[in-house]
Amino acid sequence: MNNNTNYQKYSNLLKKLSITEIGKIKFDDTNGYFISSGLKENKEILIKVSPDNDLEKWIQYKKELKADKVINQINSNKKGGKQIKKPSVINIGKNESIQWLLREYIEGETLSEYDFNKPIKGYDVLKEDFVKKEYLIDQIANFINTCKNNSSGTISKFSSVNRYESNLDKLNLDNVCNEINFDLFYSRKIYNKNLATYLNKSNLCVSFGDFIPSNILINNSEEVFISDFEWLSIDNNTTDGAMLWLFLHRYPKWQKRLIAKLIKNRNDQLLFNMSVIRIILNWYYGLYVLMYDDKSKMNLLNKKYFRKHQWLEYLKRIQRNV
Repeated sequence: MNNNTNYQKYSNLLKKLSITEIGKIKFDDTNGYFISSGLKENKEILIKVSPDNDLEKWIQYKKELKADKVINQINSNKKGGKQIKKPSVINIGKNESIQWLLREYIEGETLSEYDFNKPIKGYDVLKEDFVKKEYLIDQIANFINTCKNNSSGTISKFSSVNRYESNLDKLNLDNVCNEINFDLFYSRKIYNKNLATYLNKSNLCVSFGDFIPSNILINNSEEVFISDFEWLSIDNNTTDGAMLWLFLHRYPKWQKRLIAKLIKNRNDQLLFNMSVIRIILNWYYGLYVLMYDDKSKMNLLNKKYFRKHQWLEYLKRIQRNV
């Protein structure tokens, strides 16, 4: 094999890092992207490899390393069974025109499916083995509450771009309303009325930003782990709970149990409703405005899926309660 091929560079990297490959998870030899599991010093690891000209990936690797340290700090302040369990990042680096991230490998299954033939890749469809195990929500909610209660010391030390725009006036919703035949402006009005409270420093904490079933891993002992920290940032303390709740729209028992763990008073409910509005409006804006010209099969499937979706019923419910 030619020494200049992407696969050869990948193989050379494994030798340099003293890694014995166990399994291939994602291999794209043509473009130079590899994800695999392996052994290093008798410990199972996962390695992600990409070309060193992919600046976005390098930024992501650096952010995952920094996020890992932030979560470790939170865990050090919270003793006992409510630690945030995650695969630890070991190192990142560059070598021979490639870059990599090395982290602990956790054997298990993600909560949701991963199917390119389904809207949003099936992220809102739980795997059959987990559907009746809503008790797993208790561990998941513990992670969210741990961040909520123990993040004050990390806020000044960690900053990043939030996944969802907090100033909803920046979103041009006219085209969205026309596409889905639904008035989003009243929801934005409700949100804006409570924006100062929503963004108050006392209501901020470290937020995962992508807290969906596909990023929640369950091992054989039914221990819950959180993965993928690309969107970790400082945000409102109800953002993660609201996002997960939205993606559990098919499973009312899971939603009900999550709410019982997260919502303790009227202020919690108010902030949670604001996060629901914010996430939905950002989601629809992204789908029907930012991705308006995207004619890919997945995007067309998503647009059809969200025109008549349960999320819009949630907005109506919030409007009625107000």
